[in-house]
Amino acid sequence: MSEEYAVSRIMSDKSDLFSFGVVILEIIMEKQNFKFCNSFPGDSIIDLAWRTWNGGNYLSLVNSHLEDDSLVGDEVLKCLQIALCCLQDEAGSRPNADSVVLMLRGRSPDIPRPIKPNYYYSLRLARLATAASSSSVLVEETVSTVISSSDESVTFNEYTATVINSR
Repeated sequence: MSEEYAVSRIMSDKSDLFSFGVVILEIIMEKQNFKFCNSFPGDSIIDLAWRTWNGGNYLSLVNSHLEDDSLVGDEVLKCLQIALCCLQDEAGSRPNADSVVLMLRGRSPDIPRPIKPNYYYSLRLARLATAASSSSVLVEETVSTVISSSDESVTFNEYTATVINSR
């Protein structure tokens, strides 16, 4: 979810575009951002996509199930660049939905060059990991079912910090 929603609970059409950008990356890479962030604290598929795109080796991001003779490198590059535009930190820097549709259809003259996104969740996990290693704090993830309905349940992740050493 976008930082403005996660931190301030401000929702807009630009928040949806942030999520759309993450979904594009998850499809291209066949990786879930949440699991990737938890497996590599301080990193995310957003950061990985930026590093790889900025380094010019964007085809290495494509999951092996999508690689065949029909893979068009220019289309991967276009989708990756659109995703990175949708993932800009400031909501005002993200394109609107109409622009994204035009870019995907190839009817936009050019796709803006994105700047490096600083994904707040991976930064938060990096700070927790640093705090855990430097001050003997044990960080444990607890996942609990908070809302249940007849057909589905929604889970939220909560992080608790426990100090191992007492005073």
